[in-house]
Amino acid sequence: MLQKEIRLYPYSANATNRFMYELLNLRPDPMAVQLDKAKNNLAISLESLPDLRADYLILSSGYGASSSGNSGAARRRYEALREDPLWKTLPAVREGHLLEVDGVVWNAHGLIAKERAIEDLADWLAPANEIDYNQ
Repeated sequence: MLQKEIRLYPYSANATNRFMYELLNLRPDPMAVQLDKAKNNLAISLESLPDLRADYLILSSGYGASSSGNSGAARRRYEALREDPLWKTLPAVREGHLLEVDGVVWNAHGLIAKERAIEDLADWLAPANEIDYNQ
């Protein structure tokens, strides 16, 4: 989520994406698969959101570290989007399968940033995989 647009990233464009799909055995949304051929992100319209059928979404609101001034505007745009009826139709949103991440960390290329991204994923996915042995 940027200041003026929503971007969808191709599923194999970077190491974190490949890790999520391949090692966690997740299936990319068909829109992300189409993008994969272009190897670039794509701005999508609000009207195309209902076509996004992903069961899980990871959302970064804002930009990387070099443009922190625009991050506030992007965050406000995301807050408004959350109230939009089209946003609420997304399967991942309806099911509560939305992970909001720090764009500075997730867009960084360093080892520490990648470790923090993996920790975010592990923390997010762990509750779904925990077994209550006291039952």
